[in-house]
Amino acid sequence: MNNASPRLAAVHLVRQCNGVDCFRRFIASYRAMDEPLAHDLVVIFKGFEGHDKGPYLELLEGIAHTGVDVADTGFDIGPYLEVARQSEHARMCFLNSFSVLLAPGWLSKLDRALSEMPKAGIVGATGSYEPAGPDAPFPNYHVRTNGFLIARELLLDLEVWEMRDKPDVSRFEAGPRSLTRQIMQRGLEPYIVDRDGVAYAKENWEASGTFRSGEQEKLLIADNRTNAWLEADPETREWLRRLAWSPGHAGRNPQRDRKLSRRLRRWLGG
Repeated sequence: MNNASPRLAAVHLVRQCNGVDCFRRFIASYRAMDEPLAHDLVVIFKGFEGHDKGPYLELLEGIAHTGVDVADTGFDIGPYLEVARQSEHARMCFLNSFSVLLAPGWLSKLDRALSEMPKAGIVGATGSYEPAGPDAPFPNYHVRTNGFLIARELLLDLEVWEMRDKPDVSRFEAGPRSLTRQIMQRGLEPYIVDRDGVAYAKENWEASGTFRSGEQEKLLIADNRTNAWLEADPETREWLRRLAWSPGHAGRNPQRDRKLSRRLRRWLGG
């Protein structure tokens, strides 16, 4: 990370507690999905104090990269910000532990959208309208932080708080002072980019075929949440779709109802 580096960095977070299989899937996709755009790969090793990084380094063999060690604190956002403060890249693409790349030229497509779309401030692979309380009502436009590209200086100029627990992280992604909302308050726009490189304005995200939309056939970057939706039964899929895109109440989680029913049957001796 120096002045001779490309202007772009792809930053992937590796959490020791997730095990090596997550990283194996990401690296397999990174090798398979050719990316012609010059960039630095930065791998954040989170929570590896006293743990062997050997299997992870073997997977990186032959791939130019910079490794950064961070403590197991701050969830995803804390390490992203820590690396951004150390970096001199103009733009940074952040990819969480569960990210899997699904199309060649994935970074080029994100970078092109950030460069060419009107007033673009942030571009991502997935987004949602899901509300987050009365101060972040529907449609609560927010780019999901599993995979997004942003100018480093803009990211570091935003209001950020200590990420002590999951509610802190959720507020940064989707709350009333979310990453996306702060960017919109500056007169900039969020976009979602699909695997064909088509960029969608926030009003059109539901039709993008990405997060809980269509069959997710246009996803550019997958993660554990997109995989869970694909694997869910039809009833759960519809409930999740309503959470993301419907202005009305999504209703009860059908999975929770099933668990309660099983517990009741066991309690009754059924």
